[in-house]
Amino acid sequence: MQDVVSSGRLRVGAEIAFFRAVDRFPNCSVGVADDVPLRLTLLDDGAAVIPLDPHAPPRAGGWVIRDPEAVAQVALQLAMLLAESKPLAVAGRAPIELAPREALIVRLLSAGLTDEAIGRRLKIADRTVRRIVAHLLAKLGVDSRFELAVECARRNLV
Repeated sequence: MQDVVSSGRLRVGAEIAFFRAVDRFPNCSVGVADDVPLRLTLLDDGAAVIPLDPHAPPRAGGWVIRDPEAVAQVALQLAMLLAESKPLAVAGRAPIELAPREALIVRLLSAGLTDEAIGRRLKIADRTVRRIVAHLLAKLGVDSRFELAVECARRNLV
């Protein structure tokens, strides 16, 4: 699936979660552009979707196109929009920096240490470790410790 969305839509929490979920699948990409005149979604080589309302959530419905020539035209338009867009992974994100202790905790989590082991090593309470990890999950917009480690590595934070 390929999609291009307006950067203005990334301010809605549920929309961000939807597009991030799509962007994580293999062979799927979501681009973000400041001015998207029409939202186009290419599901696969045989189907495309044009939403009824380009500003409505994806669940609002749309027209499914299956004609090969029309799908090819949608793919061409989408390719042009994607070429000029930013990847979802970097669009609209302010640069994030980790404090030295946060970076150390992420490195220790990545090495497989438990909260208790990290607490012992850093001479802090395991409850403090859990609080810092929860803060980092929210800060980076991820749902699990694994995703936290992957996202930090992808952003070269650790």
